[in-house]
Amino acid sequence: MLGTEPGSSPNPAQRIAHRGGGSLAPENTLAAFRAGLDAGLTAFECDVKLSADGVAFLLHDDWLDRTTTASGRASWKPWTQLARVDAGRKFGARFSGERIPSLADLAGLVAGHDLWLNLELKPDTDASAARQADWGLRIARQAVRLWAGSPQPPCLSSFSIPALQGAQQAAPGLVRAWLCERLPARWREVAQALDLAALHLHASQCTPALIAEVQAQGLQLRAYTVDDPGEVARLLAAGVGVFTDALAA
Repeated sequence: MLGTEPGSSPNPAQRIAHRGGGSLAPENTLAAFRAGLDAGLTAFECDVKLSADGVAFLLHDDWLDRTTTASGRASWKPWTQLARVDAGRKFGARFSGERIPSLADLAGLVAGHDLWLNLELKPDTDASAARQADWGLRIARQAVRLWAGSPQPPCLSSFSIPALQGAQQAAPGLVRAWLCERLPARWREVAQALDLAALHLHASQCTPALIAEVQAQGLQLRAYTVDDPGEVARLLAAGVGVFTDALAA
């Protein structure tokens, strides 16, 4: 058997709020997590990057332009600048003033809540392998510190194998999941080397045969990003967790 998830939900097949609050609020903000919690969600995913001065914070893109009122590459800016950026106004006027949260801000918000959390490590898309590994290592260290003593520490996931290797080095006790659009032939070797607890796959790849094959390896399987109610139901029934934006219903 490969990795296990101590303290994780006894039912791994769950709906997981994509980027904090799905369609309910601006992605990767505390407002998103509050909306998800208010909607009764108990499982969440968000994206984590590093500022120029090494502070872990929530953002999906390399650039600030799509989701915030600022512009430029986020990782080039110090946290003092990023902390002032409005990450809510582009989603809707009532969210004006919502800030980019640090990972510490998120840990403070969810402390005391019984929830499952996935932190996706998001090194810049053009980062070298060494830089990806360093980001994974430093974000993992911050996660260990912020969730010290928590009965359910976060799962760390990434498309980046170097980032997962860095996280494994820094925090072997935190569970890891590999994100893949399509599984390569060597996926079992990668899962073994990284001591993975789960695979997170594009939903189109989650055929009954592949679901059975992954689960037979002792790995949990989660699919992204699934909004169709019928597909959500199919995957949950097969024991597959689903990342979803469709949380309003």
